[in-house]
Amino acid sequence: MTRYLIVENERLAREELYHNVCSLRPQWECIGYAETVEEVVGILGKNKDINLVFMDIELDDGQCFEIFEMIDTDISIIFTTAYSEFVIQAFHLNSLDYLLKPFSVDALENSIKKYEYYTYGVGQETRKEDSAEPYIPLGDWEAPKANAIPRILIQQSDSYNFIPIEKVRWLECEDKYVYCVDDKGRKYLTSFKSLREFEHLLPAEMFCKLRRNVIASISSVTGVYKFFKGSLRVCLCAGDKEETVVVPQPNKNNVLLWLGMH
Repeated sequence: MTRYLIVENERLAREELYHNVCSLRPQWECIGYAETVEEVVGILGKNKDINLVFMDIELDDGQCFEIFEMIDTDISIIFTTAYSEFVIQAFHLNSLDYLLKPFSVDALENSIKKYEYYTYGVGQETRKEDSAEPYIPLGDWEAPKANAIPRILIQQSDSYNFIPIEKVRWLECEDKYVYCVDDKGRKYLTSFKSLREFEHLLPAEMFCKLRRNVIASISSVTGVYKFFKGSLRVCLCAGDKEETVVVPQPNKNNVLLWLGMH
């Protein structure tokens, strides 16, 4: 079970966040609240079984970044703040997400899903509807397949077209539809209903499934970084479009093998 701490010095914001988390994940346990840097340091120092912190940045006695100068922790953090200028600092702390106030319940739900997926993997502490397509790695890197498709059919309004495989940068699944992003960063709806249909049709030397809903081309990868709890942060680029994908720990070795890293 997930045990979480809310760090927030505004009472109404704290109560609203608690109410929304309880509504979204009633099985989780809130271990308490904190309003100052000093309180957070004390709580995290005494409680080693806290899994997640919802963290405001501006606290009563300073900024939350001071906390991480005093203690060493790899705890999962979802920042909740009214300030956009601290994104880079949050990134260096391996934050899981950065929610700008006022944020919606849907945005909070998406952040919680990220936590669940990166921490537990699909099928554990996830909602039933999120488990319709369980996480299955592509398997070890292998030689190019004889039946690899040379192009992908896309839908444009009331017509069809195709994109050559070499121009595809990544494929992503959203709301049971599969989209293709080309080398210019343009996003198209494909005729496929699941990424599983693509897995054995793409040349394995070019494509790899990074996570349950993303298959990327090697030509889109601009950076690979270690992330918390054994996962990876992979940066993708297509034209002016940039995306960051977190590869969960169970698929880490497969992705590194595909990239030629050992």
